[in-house]
Amino acid sequence: MSKTEIKLGVVRTIKTAEFESLHITVEIKEIIDWSTEAERTKGMREVVDHLNGDYRRAHVVLTDSLGVKRSLGIGKLENKRTGEINTANVEADDGEVDIF
Repeated sequence: MSKTEIKLGVVRTIKTAEFESLHITVEIKEIIDWSTEAERTKGMREVVDHLNGDYRRAHVVLTDSLGVKRSLGIGKLENKRTGEINTANVEADDGEVDIF
């Protein structure tokens, strides 16, 4: 039987306002026992699933408790040849882009 130590992490930065960001960092460290490559692959997937679940729960708790519902920004594209400016990926009613 072999052992593998797995360390994974997720870091996400959410812009909440001008010159203000929320950084969410989740890290996980686990040891898996395996005899075959298939068992090792299965164990790796389980660790990744744990990390994803931990991140999702942390994201919900933090954004809900701080009142952060979305990350806002304005996207504009300028055609250098014609000078035409178009707003990209923007809600028609508020002129802001959901980044996540």
